[in-house]
Amino acid sequence: MSTEEIFAIANALQAEGKTPTVALIKHRLSSPVPLNLLISTLQRWKQSPTNPPAASEVDLSPPAVPEAWLALLRPLEQEIRQLRSELAELKAQLADKTAP
Repeated sequence: MSTEEIFAIANALQAEGKTPTVALIKHRLSSPVPLNLLISTLQRWKQSPTNPPAASEVDLSPPAVPEAWLALLRPLEQEIRQLRSELAELKAQLADKTAP
């Protein structure tokens, strides 16, 4: 449904004399769609404005995360695990002190 809607909106914008853009299409959508779907569908529309792709042809996989970002995230994930462990320990200590 959403790919057909994106094509229809792009065609309507073109009929109005406007150049279809991600922002213009996003504003007119009846419900939110993933940004990567919107961009890839608009690119397909630019190649062939009259033939919307079948839903099975659209790549909905999340974009790859660069290794540099993963390297930054790993220490943060470890720190979060440590903080959660400490928080659980503090809650247990507090529960022991407040228990009758």
